[in-house]
Amino acid sequence: MYVVFISENGNIYVREQGKKEYVFNEGKVKISSNKFPLYVESSKGVKFLVTTPYFSDYFQKSFKRKAQIIHEKDIGYIMRRFYMGKDAKVLEAGSGSGHATIFLSFIFKKVVSLEKRKDFYSIVKKNLENFNITNVELYNCDLLEFESNDLFDLVLLDFKNAYEISYVQKAKEFLKPGGFLVLYLPVIEQVIKARENLKALNFVGLELREIILREWQILPLRPIFRMLGHTAFILSARRF
Repeated sequence: MYVVFISENGNIYVREQGKKEYVFNEGKVKISSNKFPLYVESSKGVKFLVTTPYFSDYFQKSFKRKAQIIHEKDIGYIMRRFYMGKDAKVLEAGSGSGHATIFLSFIFKKVVSLEKRKDFYSIVKKNLENFNITNVELYNCDLLEFESNDLFDLVLLDFKNAYEISYVQKAKEFLKPGGFLVLYLPVIEQVIKARENLKALNFVGLELREIILREWQILPLRPIFRMLGHTAFILSARRF
């Protein structure tokens, strides 16, 4: 369990709950009650709001990461663009650390996630347990080894060779007619090959997106010099 400290200067600290004293750059903060929210003053005279955290407050603290993730700017787009309704089912191949897995589980009825590397699989399993995710079925296998009688509304592929025709063909077998196949591909050469394979397998409605994130500094108000540009291409198509 965590508790969040928000100082009047706008600084936010997420700490494990249970201590009587917490030390920050803005002074020592003592709390005598676990009934939140409450207001306290630090040893340096800084006022703090102490309260229970929202998911976004403690996610980075609790989420264990080893593999490269689908970036939040990209998973946000995927969740909105390919949302098929609350009763939809998703097949994800290439769980990585489970970042996309967790967020997809929030909006879809069922997520089946495949991760062939045992070390990554163990991390995903732990992350799902940490966040009490119960609507995800996790398997330690490659997509080509996976068998299921289910058909899915969305299939998301995020691994090195996802563009190869054998994987695209296998993904098609698990898709409902009209369902979406989404490939998360870092380099344009992969996109070119994936496009050819999608066309060869009679997918339609191909779309290619690249999401750019530009942050601004608040004081003074201007763009931050360093910009998060390319993370991956999002190539999508529908089973005809």
